[in-house]
Amino acid sequence: RTHARPHDRTPARPHARRQAAASTAAFPTTPFPDHCATEPMATEIPASEGPPRGSEEGKAGQQKGRTGANRAGMVECSYVGQAAAAAIDSALMGPSYGFRNEQLMELAGLSVASSILAKYPPPGQEQKSQRQGQEGQGQGQADRVLVICGPGNNGGDGLVTARHLFHLGYTEISIVYPKYFDKPKDPYFAALMTQCKALGIEVSPKMPSSIGTSFYLVVDAMFGYSFKGSAPRAPFDSVIEAVNECKATLVAVDIPSGWHVEDGDVSGKGVRQPDMLVSLTVPKRCAYKFTGKYHMLGGRFVPPKLAKELGLKVPGYSGASQCREI
Repeated sequence: RTHARPHDRTPARPHARRQAAASTAAFPTTPFPDHCATEPMATEIPASEGPPRGSEEGKAGQQKGRTGANRAGMVECSYVGQAAAAAIDSALMGPSYGFRNEQLMELAGLSVASSILAKYPPPGQEQKSQRQGQEGQGQGQADRVLVICGPGNNGGDGLVTARHLFHLGYTEISIVYPKYFDKPKDPYFAALMTQCKALGIEVSPKMPSSIGTSFYLVVDAMFGYSFKGSAPRAPFDSVIEAVNECKATLVAVDIPSGWHVEDGDVSGKGVRQPDMLVSLTVPKRCAYKFTGKYHMLGGRFVPPKLAKELGLKVPGYSGASQCREI
């Protein structure tokens, strides 16, 4: 965060990323405040249309059929860049709205876990039959989940996600926390690890020797929207290589790790195309490059007043859902 999340090595990330769920009406598009004037942010972009036809983003969208948008119908939703994402978080945690970083991570993790439950439920729950023989799953290991957490707020989202997944019925969960394992940068991260360990969730600084045959699903919670798009450094370079080599179903939290928030995997060293992308608050511009199966939107708490002030278009949610497909 520019001012509220100093422990994150990345300036800020859309923990502001929760939607003004209560309102399904499109908010008027107004300019961002002057301090974000250089950000080519959130012009209202219907998700079913995506970027301009003929652009690289548009070609990617046409190749995949804008999967989530076409399935979910016409969904109007803003796509934002890095500066705008930081401004959203700063506003949420400012005096006018009063959110705390810990709250935003909790809401983000719940959104991600809810998205996973909706599309990849654990054994014994509805839709189990849909997972049998699904490409990308570990043979006979449909209940096993690996959550890979980075050192910043995206990693905190991952720790919260793991805890919620346990309570949602996923009984075999492992967490990899490659950096600051012995001494997290923030005491709250240490508390989150303690919570997970108390549930019997294994937390380790090292990657397991075999991902693809041991885990059905891998959650990428390494880097968030402040990643600059250069090649990831150790120890995450080798972690990403291992993820890219495995065939487990991959779920990315907000930004696929190693991707630039606006331009995608410019270094060619980021994670592969995820099977599911869970955007938080509103999608980031790199989501135009996403060609996976499910594009989910997570969070349900952004005040309608804030959305209107920042010119954000955010779709509504149904019932008590903490996520939706876009």
